[in-house]
Amino acid sequence: MKTGNNSDLNLRNHKVAHNSAKRRPSIRLGEDDVADHIDRFRDYIRIQRNLSPGTITEYTRDLRLFEEATHHLCLLHEIRPSHIENFLKLLREKRGLAPGSVNRKLAVLKSFYRWMLRQGLIDHCPTEALFAAKVPERLPIYLTREEVTRLLAFTRALCNTARGKSLHTMTSLLYYTGMRASELVGLNLTDIQRDGDKQMVRIRGKGDKERVVPLHQKAYDDVQRYLAIRPDSDSAALFVSPGGNRFHRQQINQRLRTVANDLGLGKRLTPHKLRHSFASHLIQADYDISLVAELLGHASLNTTRIYAHLRMADLQRAVATLH
Repeated sequence: MKTGNNSDLNLRNHKVAHNSAKRRPSIRLGEDDVADHIDRFRDYIRIQRNLSPGTITEYTRDLRLFEEATHHLCLLHEIRPSHIENFLKLLREKRGLAPGSVNRKLAVLKSFYRWMLRQGLIDHCPTEALFAAKVPERLPIYLTREEVTRLLAFTRALCNTARGKSLHTMTSLLYYTGMRASELVGLNLTDIQRDGDKQMVRIRGKGDKERVVPLHQKAYDDVQRYLAIRPDSDSAALFVSPGGNRFHRQQINQRLRTVANDLGLGKRLTPHKLRHSFASHLIQADYDISLVAELLGHASLNTTRIYAHLRMADLQRAVATLH
């Protein structure tokens, strides 16, 4: 696999000392074999771990990025912790990735190298000596109810086209369910369900854990209107491109960025910001935090506690009105 000379992830200027006489690789892999093993790992996470298509795409992209950045230094099975540290450093400094994003890429590398070790392709796991960076806890940034109303009114006005209708339906589902972008693109047609007067959506979350979330009537109606114009496709995916393929998470992010600019929202709009808005509005409406955690698919209440400050802010405003 070749990379351009101007790649911002080029590690050519980083000198890494190797002592080939002392090295004892289990198998000698060629460059073509590297890409082949990434493909095999992709099959593993698709078939055995049953990860969502969006997650598989992210894993594959991260691994190819790492391989392109390091293949001219040594072969994949010869990678040392120092190579990985340099790669992560360049992601932070050259790409400007946040600590959380860098940690996710490290997690992908850890998963890949552990798989390589189990397959007998390597005799050591270079990622075991590396630990995720501490991520500063930040209060969630969310849209106000008025901003959500403006946003949905704006996207609804675009429903005179098939592209606009799919965009509005995606936006509606993201806000009214609080699902992640990866969960949205992973939705299948059969995940939208109705039982009498109850509508619900089945969501496959992190770790392939499923949860069923009640579907707001507005979101359900938006889905039904979208299905009437959904492109013909053999895909099981709920949302498909004009070519009949499942959407990728990056496509959703790009669409929302465009909407925020066209609307003049004044805030960066992402699927996760709509997720924050969903949770924040429920907390402000005095719903129990454990209920919100269940809707969000959080494995631990500690993850949901970042929204607890919102209720305190409401209480402080109430106290401030006293004479």
